[in-house]
Amino acid sequence: LAIIILAIHRVRVARRICPVREADVLTQLQSTLKAIVGNGAAGRALGYEASTFYYAFADRPSAMRDAEPLREVQFAAAPPFATAVFMALLGIIAIETAVLHLLVAMRSSTVAWILTGLSVYAIIWLVAFQRSFSQRFSEIGPAALILRIGLRCDATVPWTNVASVRLVTWRDTPPGRPDYLNAAKPGEPNILIAFHDLVRTEGPYGI
Repeated sequence: LAIIILAIHRVRVARRICPVREADVLTQLQSTLKAIVGNGAAGRALGYEASTFYYAFADRPSAMRDAEPLREVQFAAAPPFATAVFMALLGIIAIETAVLHLLVAMRSSTVAWILTGLSVYAIIWLVAFQRSFSQRFSEIGPAALILRIGLRCDATVPWTNVASVRLVTWRDTPPGRPDYLNAAKPGEPNILIAFHDLVRTEGPYGI
């Protein structure tokens, strides 16, 4: 916990001193924690965990305010859940948490509070996941397409590997293909990007 707090402090100081250096908070946290712990995999996982609280509670940043001068275009993905559906989901989790707490507390108050704490964290994670889609920005750069789809996945693709980009509807998506990734789940994508070669994406916790 102390390491994560130190990393968040360093990132806040760096963004205050030089806000145009790196607009993506998750990338900054992962880079900072890699340097602190000296391990790439652990740094990526800890950075993801720390970013959860940032995206859950931080105000929405301006895309272009923190943009580097070399960035030509930035765009955000649509959140995966409609607002009404998302609020209903959180309400259901809250009600289930309260009921479960009362039932388990009859046997063990310690276990009941542990389960309640896990449920509260789950709510924080879901809020962060939902908000991250509009707070992280993909970039159309001069040499590569940098995709940041919320806290779901990241990828950097050289333009030489991009075969095509086209608008699609749910009727046009290729379901069931092993080389197809729907980054808009549970929604349907409106853009389909095809690549010449398979692209490696980095998911939650650097996996």
